[in-house]
Amino acid sequence: MVVCERVNAGYDPDTPVLRDFHSVLAGSYGLIGPSGAGKSTLLKSLLGRVPYLTGTVHVDGILLTRQPREIARLFSYVPQDNRIPGLLTLGEYLTEIARLAGFSSRVAAHRTRWAADAVNLAAEWHRRLAGFSGGMKRRALIAAALVRETPWLLLDEPSLGLDPAEQDTLYRLIGRLKHERRIILATQVVDDLEPLDRIGILVDGAIRHEVSWDDLVNAVKGRVYRTREIPPPPRVADILWSPMPGGWIKVISAHPEAHWEPWPATPQDGYLWMVRTIRQEARYDLAH
Repeated sequence: MVVCERVNAGYDPDTPVLRDFHSVLAGSYGLIGPSGAGKSTLLKSLLGRVPYLTGTVHVDGILLTRQPREIARLFSYVPQDNRIPGLLTLGEYLTEIARLAGFSSRVAAHRTRWAADAVNLAAEWHRRLAGFSGGMKRRALIAAALVRETPWLLLDEPSLGLDPAEQDTLYRLIGRLKHERRIILATQVVDDLEPLDRIGILVDGAIRHEVSWDDLVNAVKGRVYRTREIPPPPRVADILWSPMPGGWIKVISAHPEAHWEPWPATPQDGYLWMVRTIRQEARYDLAH
């Protein structure tokens, strides 16, 4: 497991992105939160790419902040951007990853072919990466991370650029991999979280709530409605609304109007409601 204790991390000691961060990340764990909340910073901190300012991080009992050379043995990483060596074919790229990981030629041949097949790219083995679409490059990066046999897999916005069919393939892959590796996945896409065991909602550099997939729905069960009219200015602060197909408007509120029609809650609704609540509590604390 990853145990973070009172971690402050970032490039500026006066304004760290992770602020007194304390958490235990185990199994398959998803991180979601608004832009700038610290999701990517946390992953990069584990990789030594963002400096720790204070605090300690233990990974499987290893004090990472004092043994940075252990990082390569512990983590495989899929970054948020799609930087990839375009002049190489997919086969050349994955084979080079396997060679750098120290695999024999026989083992490398097996693992690279398996990784390409896992992300549905086996047919593109001899194609140069420069000709890949954005979604194919994303899958190639995931395949490269799978080649290495590390206990932890870090995924930063893994569904970025994937079409719905590719996303479905990714989610099924994560569902299989979580039984073989421990996963930390950072995302802004709620659907990315469904295969995972636990979800941390990260706001302003700290995990404010830790929930399951079902908890997201339960957080707003009985509070979701639809209406044809834009809600009036709320009598209370706890209201969210957004357009729906067919001219409807979805409303989330604990104080419904009489003409609002009850509507099924989704994990997305629960996440948005939780973030809204967190921010309201923060404003209340500042005011008092």
